[in-house]
Amino acid sequence: MKTELTTPKAILIGMSLIAVAIASIPYSKSVVTEAHAEYGLQKVQLCGYSSIRSELHCARVSEFGALKTSK
Repeated sequence: MKTELTTPKAILIGMSLIAVAIASIPYSKSVVTEAHAEYGLQKVQLCGYSSIRSELHCARVSEFGALKTSK
């Protein structure tokens, strides 16, 4: 017995998976615990390449909470 996957079936399966993921959020908190820094904020830095010039740009948060950007 071979079942053909049509667009409506694919959408229904995708929406069902999303519904299961949303419904399982309360139960996942007992499986995955929160992460805590030992001495407060350590370092937060996000970097990415510019799509125009392929340059690396970074944004970071200082230990005092100030947002700093660089090229």
